[in-house]
Amino acid sequence: AIYQLIPIIWFVVLNNKKRALNPDTSNHDADLALYVRDNNSDLTSLRFLFIDYKCSKWWFEIADMYRRIIFLGVVPLVSPRPTTRASFGCILAILSVAYFREEQPYRVEFTNVVAHIAQFVILVTFYGALTIETESMINFGLKGVSLGVFLLTLNLVILVLTFFFAWTCFKHQRNHEHRKQSQAAITEDARGFSETKFETTFHAIWSHLIPASHALVFHYTSRELAVSGRKSGIASQRRFEGVPLSLRQPHGTTDNDFDVFQLIEDGADKEEQNVISKQDRQRFPHEEVLVLSLPKQFLERLTGFEDDPGLCMISARVLNAMLPTSFTAVMASQPWLDGVVLLPPQCILRSFMILDVEEKPKVSTQLNKRFSMKADYEVNLSRKSYFHEIDTLPGLLSLDSIEAYVKVMESIRHSASEQRLVPLYHYTSPEAARLILKGGLRMSTQGQGDGG
Repeated sequence: AIYQLIPIIWFVVLNNKKRALNPDTSNHDADLALYVRDNNSDLTSLRFLFIDYKCSKWWFEIADMYRRIIFLGVVPLVSPRPTTRASFGCILAILSVAYFREEQPYRVEFTNVVAHIAQFVILVTFYGALTIETESMINFGLKGVSLGVFLLTLNLVILVLTFFFAWTCFKHQRNHEHRKQSQAAITEDARGFSETKFETTFHAIWSHLIPASHALVFHYTSRELAVSGRKSGIASQRRFEGVPLSLRQPHGTTDNDFDVFQLIEDGADKEEQNVISKQDRQRFPHEEVLVLSLPKQFLERLTGFEDDPGLCMISARVLNAMLPTSFTAVMASQPWLDGVVLLPPQCILRSFMILDVEEKPKVSTQLNKRFSMKADYEVNLSRKSYFHEIDTLPGLLSLDSIEAYVKVMESIRHSASEQRLVPLYHYTSPEAARLILKGGLRMSTQGQGDGG
């Protein structure tokens, strides 16, 4: 008798924690309710009783205990007649099938399917016992051994199918997580992109990925916030009442772009910002730029910068309306569950690194080194002795000897090492080299490049 009271004691304990087990948010946001319940430290000692169930089914473990007790302890004692016991077992199994189908108590959908199928197995087992006791199996041409083999085979098949589908679901979930992680980790190095290169890249994005109802917009940010944006989404800013965006490409940004997106980075080093020249602020306002596609009707003028047509935003009101009911497509869902208003990461098409962290205090010097090694050459070499510029185009050099080439490459490697870069080579004609130095390398459309 004391043993039978244990489930009742557990029910009383759980009932005292009912408000924490089934938060108020469970009526309209099941994921948020599960997150709140799972992170409640007061429920740690009782977690084994409810962790597998939905918030509204916190009591199901107790009910299931008594269901099992009835099947194992009550059915054998119902009657001395085997046919009565088997019939009673069939009735209980039918009720269990209907109950599991309607309630679906488990938080994982696949577990509900397995539990429902298991009730059919119990039903078939009791029905098999009933046919044996009533000898009705003879009408079907079956013997006791045949029926036993059938029941054993049925249970084994269901067991194998359960493991197969469970493994398939696990692989699908794991691949989905890997895809989300790989998408969040992708950022393209655009530190050496010219204005023409950016224009051609964004034109290709606009042509192939942007529908007529959407606009191509940009969000400039730091590397850390860019990673967070790709994983969770871009957070709404309280001072703007939304997410600030720019319609200007990296080479076309203005002081307004720099000022707006600099406000997002709390605790930024002001002295470091002052070192950046006005020209470099216009070219590279931040370390990374996120390229997004958003419906035009959702965009509105940026609060505080209404006179600047190049700045816009998507308001927090719209973002609240875009709030998904589940966060399976988001790699890091905790900010969403914490109630942060975010622009979904699915809106981000590409991410480009346009400035190194170490480059911020001295952008001008680094840009000179990147686009032309002329300053290093003048320090380390005698220009008249080793090379001369062709057609006065900076960076296109004609070397007179192997010795000169070795010394020039030594200077290039030293400069590249300071920037944590490595030299790469692209062989071409002088005519093509002039075009590359003016407009950057273009993606190939055929041959070995294959679009790269």
